Amino acid sequence: MAEKVHVFFGNLLDKQIRRLQSNKLHLSPMKLKLISGILFSFLLALILIQCSEGAKTNEVTESGKPIYLDTLMRHMHEDAKALKALLEAGEVPDSSFIAMHRGMHTAIPTNPKVEGEVFEAYVAAYLGSLEHLVAPGNFTRTHFNSLVETCIACHSTYCTGPIPVIKKLHLPEEEDAEPMVSR
Repeated sequence: MAEKVHVFFGNLLDKQIRRLQSNKLHLSPMKLKLISGILFSFLLALILIQCSEGAKTNEVTESGKPIYLDTLMRHMHEDAKALKALLEAGEVPDSSFIAMHRGMHTAIPTNPKVEGEVFEAYVAAYLGSLEHLVAPGNFTRTHFNSLVETCIACHSTYCTGPIPVIKKLHLPEEEDAEPMVSR
């Protein structure tokens, strides 16, 4: 893709320079240099932007298809519902599902604004809360609700639509008994 951008804008720059050199616009040599410099700067900026966008390595599935954040979030919601059911049944979860959740760092967001330091801080808080929840002796309603609150905090900043669905994951705290211990 970057090569196509280089070729396209390189050809465009060449055309503009030839047009300016023919001086059909009757511009002074100084103005020609200024316009050429602006065109070159524009081309360089586009190339740098293209290269920096390509620097991020996105998560891919085993089939080689990219993982999109919205799809990952749907899987995460299904996992949260499963965790809720396990808590309600008094069972202990298998923590193997956490690996998929770590893909949040590299999943492709639908909205490009859902990236950066603030989003990464929310991801770190979520993963920390999730790992804490499934650690031996921590599988309680209180820790589960803490995980749900972490999700709500992030969605309050980036994508408010799913908040009502996420809130339905809450469990009443008063039924919290002894923590479930791995068998």
